[in-house]
This record gives sequence, structure tokens and C-alpha cells, in this order.
Amino acid sequence: LIAGSGSNVEFRLDTLSVAALDGHAAASGEVAWWPAITWDLTIAADSLAPAPVLPEPEEWPGRISLRGQSAGGMSEEGTIELTAAIDTIYGELRGESLDGRFEARVAGPEIELSAARIAWGPARVEASGDAGEALDLAFDAEVPDLGLLLPGASGSFTADGRASGPRTTPRITANLEAEEIVTDAASASSVSGDVDVDLAGPLQAELLALGVGVAGRDLDSVRVGLTGRRADHQLRISASGPRAELALEASGGLDEAGRWAGTLDTLALRADTIGAWALEAPAALAVGPGVEFEELCLRSDPARICAGGASDDTGLRLDASIDSLRLERFAPLMPEGYEVEAGIDAVIDLDQEAQGPVKGTIDLRTTAGSLALPRSDEGGTLLLRVEPIVFALTSADSGSVGEVDLVLTDSAGAALVRVEGEIDSPFALYQ
Repeated sequence: LIAGSGSNVEFRLDTLSVAALDGHAAASGEVAWWPAITWDLTIAADSLAPAPVLPEPEEWPGRISLRGQSAGGMSEEGTIELTAAIDTIYGELRGESLDGRFEARVAGPEIELSAARIAWGPARVEASGDAGEALDLAFDAEVPDLGLLLPGASGSFTADGRASGPRTTPRITANLEAEEIVTDAASASSVSGDVDVDLAGPLQAELLALGVGVAGRDLDSVRVGLTGRRADHQLRISASGPRAELALEASGGLDEAGRWAGTLDTLALRADTIGAWALEAPAALAVGPGVEFEELCLRSDPARICAGGASDDTGLRLDASIDSLRLERFAPLMPEGYEVEAGIDAVIDLDQEAQGPVKGTIDLRTTAGSLALPRSDEGGTLLLRVEPIVFALTSADSGSVGEVDLVLTDSAGAALVRVEGEIDSPFALYQ
């Protein structure tokens, strides 16, 4: 609905009303286009439902309303000058009241944010300062209940900081404190961090998390550190706990296109489920878009696992090998009552163009070994002998060919399972 009156140089807008997000928005005021483009408008929105435009809409019930004004104009050179103010933002979102205001002034490329504040239940976010070609913008946030932002999560955090300098290469300083964080992916009793990142100068960031739980592991601490400059910096990650430890060091740089290229210098990990592994030698690594890495080898004597390859929108390449890996080292991962003893060697060489078949070879072989299974009917353990297993496959445009050889015998040597033969398929892998 639109109603108003005017002339060939101006228009008086009595009302403009449109339906939006299950509510409605309205505007009124004056617009002129001679001798220059100018406007002076009052705007309002009532009972907007934001859920449809948010992820997981069912998690975001509520309605939002606002009132505000905007006045300004455009010069002959195309420079815009305006003031905009949202005097009040109010409503309810996910059962918590919403209240806020926003006020800004624009003069060409310069933007002055006089006030921006939003309070949502016990949470609040505030920002003010200059957000034009030269930044001088301060922000402050306090969220006593993380579940407001992440449904199902809990904990609290506070953050404050400032962005300054050229808009294209700003310096950002920030401090973060969080307590009793619990999400679906991880938890931490406390998290603290300081960031001082100058995209045209030095970088420095430190993050410390205590009492961490992730992937079923309890860690005493996780520490992340970053030092250097955008084009040449060092990353350090360490984690320690009663059942696992990790140490990682990488060095490299970020180019103007946002691609990081460098070297994985150190990687050492220990876990009671897989033992202790360490990087044999530094390996080249690049990230964005996609991932590319040269041969990266982890050793845990006598075992050795190596991989190299790339993955991006154009396809996938993977070259990997496994040497002298004893399966019994993974006993803690086996279901209760199951035991396996055997060695495994493998060579994998695969390529895939975008949306095409996977081509290459897989060659997997084991030593003779044994497999212990719990007897479900009469109790005790069933012990099976495993003859050396062979699985070899070559995949090409014309199809897949290979061989398989698997024999399981009882303690007396009688064959219980025997799979022997050749593979000849007209289809390539994942075709």
C-alpha cells in the first residue's frame, strides 16, 4: 500500500506499507530529486518474525519491532550524506526481551557510528566510533548465557576490543574471557585470550583453554599462539592431559588472495588408544581454497604412515602408504572381548576429477595373525587364525580389476571363512 502526493520535483509520502517476515514495515516523509536528491523519512517495522531467515528456524521463535528516522541527500558528484537513527528496537526472541538503538552519520566514505547497542535478556553488545576509510571502532560484549546465541550450549563470555587504521588493513585488538563453556563439540572450564593483529604489521595472539573436553578426551589445557606478520608468521598449538598430548608448530604466510602457504614443522601426538607418533620431517602445506600438502610422514616405530595430495573444486589427489603397522596397538579402540593381532602394509594412489570417477590403485596386505571374538552363546572366546590377507584394486575409466584373498581358520586349521578370487567390474570407484 502506498499513498501520497507531489510534483515533478518532489513527493510527499503519506504512507508506504509492505508485508514482511509475517509482520509489516512502513515509511512516511518527503523525497525530492530537484535541485538535488534529498529525503527525510520516518520508518517503522512491527512484529517481524526473523526465524525464516535464520538457520534452524524452529530454534528462534519471537517478534521484533523498531522505530527510526533517516534524512540526507546526494550531491551532483554522487556523494551521499545522511543521518540514520533507530530510536528503539524492541520485542522478544527465544523467550528473552530485546531492546536497543542505533545511530550513525555518513558523509561520503566516512561513517561515524555514534551509538549501537542491543540488549537481549541478560546479554548486551555495544559499539561506537568511526567505520569509514580509517577505522577507530570500539566494541564490548557480555553474554552471561551462551545458550542464547547457540541453542543447547551453556556458559558465559565477555569480549572487548578495538579496530583501527585503514579499513583494508586494520589493526584489531581484543580480549576474550569465557567460563564453563559446554557445546555439542567441546567443553572448557575457562577460556582466555588476547589478540593484537595488524594486517599491515605485527601479529600476536594467545589463547588458553583449561579443563577441556573434546572427542571423548579430557585435557588439562590447550594453548594456541600466533606471532609474526601476515606474510611470515608462526603458529603453535599444544594440548596436554592424562591420556593424550599434542604439540604442533607451523610457519608460513597469508597472501592477498587469502591463501596460506607454509610448512608443518612439528607434529607430535600421544594417546593411550594409538600410542605416540611424531612427524619425520617438515612438510609443505597450503590451505585456501582447498588443501594441498607434500608427503607428510608420521612414525611410531616400527610403524610409518605417509600421505600427500590435494583437494579443491577441481578434484582430489591422494598418495598414501602404511608400513609395518601392528593392529594390536589399537586394542583400546576395540569392543570389549575382541582382540586382533596382525601387521598391515598398504599403498594407495588415487585421483578424482570434479564429479568424476575415482581412478588409481589400492594395495593392502597383512601378515598372518589372529582374531579373538567373544562367544555369545556359550561364553568364553573364539580364537580364529588369519592367513595373510591380500586386497588389490585398480580403478580406471574402463572399470575396476583386482584380487582378494581372505582365509580364516579355527585353532585346528580348518577353514571357516574363505574369500578368494578376482575383481572385474565395468564401473570405476564411486562412478
